[in-house]
Amino acid sequence: MHFRVMAPAALRIDSTAPPMRAGGGVVMPVPVFAGLLEPVLVEHPSVFPTSSCIARPDATTVWRFVVRDLCPDLIPPEPLASEGFAPSQFEAVVPVVVDRIRTALALAANDQEAERRLRAQLNGEGGLAALPLVLVALRGWPLLDKAAELGKAMNAITDAGGMGRALPTLPLGDPPLAALLFHAMLSQISNPAPLMLAAIKAAGGAGEVRLSQAGFAPLVEAVFAQAQQQALSLQTQTGFTDMDLACRRVERFNRLMRALTGNVEFARASRWSAMSSGIVKLASERVEVRLAEVMPDLNAALRRPRTGADRLDPDRMLAAINGMYLLATIRDCRESLAVNALFDQVWTQTGEALGLYCKHNLELLQADPQSPVISARLDGAITMAQVRFNPAYAETLRRARAVAERRS
Repeated sequence: MHFRVMAPAALRIDSTAPPMRAGGGVVMPVPVFAGLLEPVLVEHPSVFPTSSCIARPDATTVWRFVVRDLCPDLIPPEPLASEGFAPSQFEAVVPVVVDRIRTALALAANDQEAERRLRAQLNGEGGLAALPLVLVALRGWPLLDKAAELGKAMNAITDAGGMGRALPTLPLGDPPLAALLFHAMLSQISNPAPLMLAAIKAAGGAGEVRLSQAGFAPLVEAVFAQAQQQALSLQTQTGFTDMDLACRRVERFNRLMRALTGNVEFARASRWSAMSSGIVKLASERVEVRLAEVMPDLNAALRRPRTGADRLDPDRMLAAINGMYLLATIRDCRESLAVNALFDQVWTQTGEALGLYCKHNLELLQADPQSPVISARLDGAITMAQVRFNPAYAETLRRARAVAERRS
């Protein structure tokens, strides 16, 4: 699969999405840029900037600038307001939009007043920094979907040679475009390590200089960008609401970072070395907040209340079970996280406490086999034991429970 500019394809756009107001009475269609740039848009602004992706808030700012200030004659507000602006109409004007963005950037580079106006129109540094990336993405937009398709195809490639043969199809001589294409590819690749190994083999070495000279610096930047997005998605308040999704993000973060730290030889005090340390720190700090709650949740879920009638708190039980799943995930991904001290403490504490709670609740069930609270609490404890220990241990507990119920 070779990457070359091709005729515009059918556009992916949700025609039912409501238009959004751009300010000054101008209405913008959604999604931004009619969906052309979706393969390289990310939800969170990067802490460590790269040239491989565009934060959606910044893309929205640039889209507003294009619709309202740069190309009102090409994207008229009247059809937008009535949702009569067809996706194919934007495809047709993309070359002109690209030329006008390029002209605006050139004027800003040579005139301080023009730069000041452009910064104001783009709502500050974020939008201004994103404008060159949007220019590159629009310039090569037909290739973005092809890169994503290539990423999907690479999941089926099992030999390093096949992976290596796919790399020359990318425009390595155009680093800005290559960075975006690598990002689109990586979003579809389940394990990026073979791709990184193929790049190292093609470059003739794993050092930063060799990889950069061979044109694979954009690949490293794209892996860093994807890893950042996984870390940034682990928001302290909302990132662990869906624990299954949170665990998949931790696993994805581990695969991305191991593809780099396990294969690339970072130079001491280099930018890449600093990015690697910073991104690991970012993810670890967010994981540690939830990790510290595992033992309190476990105690609250499996311990009888000190006062009042015995009752079960379903929310704390769910939180405790989720905590076990997170703990097991961190155990498998700890090579890419700086949480060893806290993890070891929580791992030991949960093992000891869970064993005691299982034994105690079995005794309580034998004394009161009709109690739905004790039964539900023991169910939760066995589920946690299966995750924390192993299925065989959980099966042993189930048999012990059956014996206790029969004796009762």
